[in-house]
Amino acid sequence: MQLNVTPAAATLIAAAAGVACKLYDNGVDVAGWPDGSWQLEISKLLVVLFMTLFLMMNWGATLLFAMYTIICNWQRSADTTFWQVAGVIPAIAGCLLAAAGSLPDLADVGLAGAGAALVIAEAHIYPEEMSWNKWLGRALTTCVAGGLAIYAIGHQTWPPIIALLAAWTAGYNALSVTWTRPRVPK
Repeated sequence: MQLNVTPAAATLIAAAAGVACKLYDNGVDVAGWPDGSWQLEISKLLVVLFMTLFLMMNWGATLLFAMYTIICNWQRSADTTFWQVAGVIPAIAGCLLAAAGSLPDLADVGLAGAGAALVIAEAHIYPEEMSWNKWLGRALTTCVAGGLAIYAIGHQTWPPIIALLAAWTAGYNALSVTWTRPRVPK
């Protein structure tokens, strides 16, 4: 069962998935939402809902987030039980895609490998939780990824994964730069 929606709807779902992931992450790390609070539980629900819908659209995204989950657990950067078990989301999406008769191709596997390299690189570029460099990098990434997502929607000759990953990235980073700002040095 592959999710089949218009390119604009797919891009909005991908952006919502990015926002949902950052909402949960900041709810835990910044706002300090306690376990069992309605805010934390709703944010988990939104992650599961939007990430499942997002990943059911494309094998490349599914494999990329499967690799992301593995790497985060390996690096011990998955700092909550929810993030540690979130690998079940791409696993379920992969099963649904396969059940619909869709199988990944070499480009999907290559994309997952490239994404994995970026995940590892980001941890080395920005080892701190928050800094001006990281905030500025995310602000720039929001603009570039958002522009790319909008541009890619209008160019149906481009692979759909470009708009999807750009929208997820824009959503995640937009909430990041909106919610968190590093302290101004005194």
